[in-house]
Amino acid sequence: MIDATVKSNLPAFQDATRAYLEDRKVSVRQGLYDQGGRLVRALIKITPPSKKGQGSAAIRLGMFYAVRLLKPQDFRSSVMKDLIRKRNEEALINALEDRRFPIKDIVDFSPSLVERERRRGRVPKTAREKGLATFDMRGYNATKRAKEAKVGEAKGGWAQSLNKLTGKPAAAWIQRHADAGTIEDKADQSSKRGFIRIVNRSAWAGGSHGRRQTEDALKFRSEMIARDQQLREERETRKRFQRILAKVKN
Repeated sequence: MIDATVKSNLPAFQDATRAYLEDRKVSVRQGLYDQGGRLVRALIKITPPSKKGQGSAAIRLGMFYAVRLLKPQDFRSSVMKDLIRKRNEEALINALEDRRFPIKDIVDFSPSLVERERRRGRVPKTAREKGLATFDMRGYNATKRAKEAKVGEAKGGWAQSLNKLTGKPAAAWIQRHADAGTIEDKADQSSKRGFIRIVNRSAWAGGSHGRRQTEDALKFRSEMIARDQQLREERETRKRFQRILAKVKN
């Protein structure tokens, strides 16, 4: 058995793995390592972000959507630069009221202002409609750096399992978060009850979006195991037919 989900199991994957072991006549350890490795590669692929730069860009954009950081260098107008330096909130709100997404309120920055807008792991563009802005460059940038430091943590939750099952490390930006997951290897060669338990403990994995994507990967691998087994049976059937045909001709 492979128990490779986030607080839930997909019986179809376990059933497909058992069928694979019976069909291929391989040891429990060999079969679980093979299918476990394939599953982990699928999980890493489906877990966001695709690339480190993509994750960093999503963080910066999400923070901008949730709360705009008001910086003098972002404006050409000397008047606007001066209003920001003087932190003249009322004048700034009036000056920016004709923008497509006007500033409606200037607030003290807090990471919670970003987190509360998160939907399925991202802050959507619609968060701009609240029109929040801040002068707090130090707090804003500190939060951005902290978030960027965690890019790869979700994928990192599968890194220990990838190392164990395939003998290959993940990319460095993923591997450095390997402590976000664990693997329990009980795939004893001599026992049919052997199992491998793969756990991703990242914040992403604990959310509904993470659970859905994990289930998608399990479903995909279940289907691939079944498809490969069907193709193998079809090849064996064709070979038997060809042997029979050859005997008839002789």
